[in-house]
Amino acid sequence: MYTRPGMSIGDLWPFCDEKGMIHLFCLTAPAGDPDPAWEISHLTGTDLVNWEYHGAVLSRGAAGSFDDAGLATGSVMKHEGRYYMAYTAHSTREKIKCGSIGLAVSDDLFHWEKAVDAPIATLDPVHYEDEITGSRPFLHWRDPFLFRHDGLFHLALCARRKNGPIKTRGAVAHLVSSDLHHWETLPPFQTEPLCEEMECPQLHRIHSRWFLLFSTHRDLIDPPVVEAEPGISGGVFVQTAPSLDAPFTRSGSGYIPVSMPECYFYAPQLLCLHGRYWLLGTRWIQECGSISDPVEILIDENRMIPLNNNEKGVPA
Repeated sequence: MYTRPGMSIGDLWPFCDEKGMIHLFCLTAPAGDPDPAWEISHLTGTDLVNWEYHGAVLSRGAAGSFDDAGLATGSVMKHEGRYYMAYTAHSTREKIKCGSIGLAVSDDLFHWEKAVDAPIATLDPVHYEDEITGSRPFLHWRDPFLFRHDGLFHLALCARRKNGPIKTRGAVAHLVSSDLHHWETLPPFQTEPLCEEMECPQLHRIHSRWFLLFSTHRDLIDPPVVEAEPGISGGVFVQTAPSLDAPFTRSGSGYIPVSMPECYFYAPQLLCLHGRYWLLGTRWIQECGSISDPVEILIDENRMIPLNNNEKGVPA
């Protein structure tokens, strides 16, 4: 695992460049802060274990801006020689805490500039819940995951449906764009009901199927699911579908049982290196987070099975 003295590390998201260098972006804040104003930091490495820290690349905006209360989880993609980062933004003007989505641009992955001084996407009350009904005292519109498919850019977000049982309204919002700057909000992906929120969603096409990964906490899962599978804990889950517009389904709860003793493993991201799949996430001990060691994953038709924690790093 990777730690920095005096610093807590939150959610993370990796990007692998053309030379095989892994660029890891993560939320950072002073350790012990009960309500951190997260900023986004940058690390690089080649084996998912040993990291070189390069400092913060994005911080909260000036007073009165849409991201002046702090930043949160995002993702990175490359398009026409430039790199784009969608990130979660929080504002001090929010009457009820609810994220919006910002966009930053880079030519080298080390130096980033915010592309606009307003969010590219805010909560859409037509398709998504805009009043608090669940266990948590805020609204859900965060954790943007960027990907491209069929000539369009797509965003997947943590959100909630407007109707249905309160305990299973957790949803993955779906937005599309032709230029990365102007977005159309669609109804949520057709996911199988499971929990109150589906944090840090990510979509990957593997073996001709779409794999949707997300994280949630045990107390936010629908009680009948927990009763049917009492061994599940909070952490990462998976659902699969043959296409983006088809219903996503789960095998059992869809829980991926990663064992990481003496810590809480949360919000891992999936990446493929040298033809093998790995999960890399945040390792929480009380209120302080660090970067986990990589966990190799075996993928079959609709499941992801953790093989082991590879403390020596990813072999070339």
